[in-house]
Amino acid sequence: MVSTIPAVIIAGGVFQLMATGALTFLKEAYLGLPIMSQIAIVAIFFSVIRLSMEICNFADHDFDHDHDHEPPKTIEYPVDDISKADNDKDKFLAIYPMLRHEMLAHMEANEMPKEAVDWCRTMMDYTVPGGKLNRGVTVVAVHRTLVKANEGRDLTDIEVARASVLGWAIEFLQAFFLVADDVMDASKTRRGQPCWYKLPNVKNIAINDSFLLESYVFTMLKQHFGKEEYYLQLLELFLQVIQ
Repeated sequence: MVSTIPAVIIAGGVFQLMATGALTFLKEAYLGLPIMSQIAIVAIFFSVIRLSMEICNFADHDFDHDHDHEPPKTIEYPVDDISKADNDKDKFLAIYPMLRHEMLAHMEANEMPKEAVDWCRTMMDYTVPGGKLNRGVTVVAVHRTLVKANEGRDLTDIEVARASVLGWAIEFLQAFFLVADDVMDASKTRRGQPCWYKLPNVKNIAINDSFLLESYVFTMLKQHFGKEEYYLQLLELFLQVIQ
């Protein structure tokens, strides 16, 4: 709807010029100009049209985004698995399969080929969930401490899940650092296994994979916290770590 505005304006303007005879005057004046001036006017004319089309396309996109898209689906956290877990680490680990699925689904939604999606599944499983996971689990523990101190209660399973998502964002960021660092330092092992880049079918592809791990951090932050008032502060905090 919005993108038809330039055509309507042009048609209306031409009609008005023809009705008043001004179009003939403008044509004669234009043809009387030096050739370089004629070229300059044509260039300006088409640039204005191009600019107006780009503005309208942008407006169309925003209009569709605001009104035509379905509302975001409610995230279904694995609360049953969290409830059954005996400790924070097991509760934390229960969130990883969901996040992995979300990152792969995001790739599929952006028409990434199946080979790339399968590769990233293997890459995430190899580089992210290993190790002690102290950084991520600490997020859950700190959140529990703050809630107990301020509200005198324990965390709900949903609160554990959301805190775990934030903790996994830190673990994904750490994996990004480690994969890149291993390449730069020519390291041989990481977490008791060969470094990701040392695998025969990986090698320097690990550099690109490290960037993917970094991008996943911001994808999960947007998906799980994008509607929160503190979302921008959260982004700034992660960006400060990277910079």
